[in-house]
Amino acid sequence: MTAGDIRAMLATLPHDLRGLRDRAILELLYATGMRVSELIALNLGDVDLKAGSVRCIGKGRKERIVPFGRPAALALEAYLPTRAKWRRGSEGDDEPLFVNQRGGRLSDRSVRRLLDAAVRRSADLAHLHPHVPQPRLPQHPLHLTDQPRPRHAPPQGREI
Repeated sequence: MTAGDIRAMLATLPHDLRGLRDRAILELLYATGMRVSELIALNLGDVDLKAGSVRCIGKGRKERIVPFGRPAALALEAYLPTRAKWRRGSEGDDEPLFVNQRGGRLSDRSVRRLLDAAVRRSADLAHLHPHVPQPRLPQHPLHLTDQPRPRHAPPQGREI
């Protein structure tokens, strides 16, 4: 999946409150390469917008800090007021980053539906499946730096 493919997919998102959330989800998934299960487990305190990083728990309960670029940070900043509206009055001790319109934590299934719908809406991407983006992400890490990464360097945000 290329950066142009992602731009085309993002262009299909509606310009409403759900669209803000969906854009933040897609930008963060693309920028970090994290799994959907890692994304839905994120809490508000796991994101550091100033540092441009997110702390996630991966397979084997391993914690890692993953950097993300400016597009993901801007999308998250735009989404957070919507999150606050939807979260108002919700019960629970945790503070999920991504919530549904009732204020509860977004489910794995909801994110997969969002991905499927975004791919379907984007005619150029009709041949892709939601599992395609993750393995190819390190080829273009969303302009985290102006310097090209040497071919022999490990992908950013991944454990070795």
